Amino acid sequence: MNPRTQSLLRRLIFFCWAFLISSGAILAATRPPNILLIIGDDLSFHDLGCWGNRDVHTPNIDRLASEGLRLTRCFAPAPMCSPLRQSLYTGLHPVKNGAYPNHSFVKLGTKSLPHYLQPLGYRVGLVGKTHFGPPECYPFEYPGRKPPGTNAPSAATKAPIAPWRPLSVGIKSSRW
Repeated sequence: MNPRTQSLLRRLIFFCWAFLISSGAILAATRPPNILLIIGDDLSFHDLGCWGNRDVHTPNIDRLASEGLRLTRCFAPAPMCSPLRQSLYTGLHPVKNGAYPNHSFVKLGTKSLPHYLQPLGYRVGLVGKTHFGPPECYPFEYPGRKPPGTNAPSAATKAPIAPWRPLSVGIKSSRW
């Protein structure tokens, strides 16, 4: 192969390589971030290692906190379980969404996280305690179980986009 052909071939390979690298970076930058919201009843900021507790060992939560975003100036809109949870999911103060006092439901037609995140391509699942309602205001996916208050099959059993993975994937410890 003559030197001129070699030079052209090298440039072509370089530009193809540069294009592939830049397109991968662009695709990675346009992919929405993962969102993980952990709620614990009676859990204070000082109960976890990532907030300075040296007695309670939460290595996986600590790792998530170090790699992600920690909200450091949040305040509860209500001192009770259900109004607080429903306020967090709807973005509305409990008096505005209708879920005040405790054990009450939001007004029909109130939108929540799934209504806003699903159109953006997110799968919005919930594992654990619900304590909110009515169910149509909270169209979460419930991996491995039926949505509360319904006899319909779980959203996770309806050909999901990608399978739910067990929480233990990639976690070396059985602790949090």
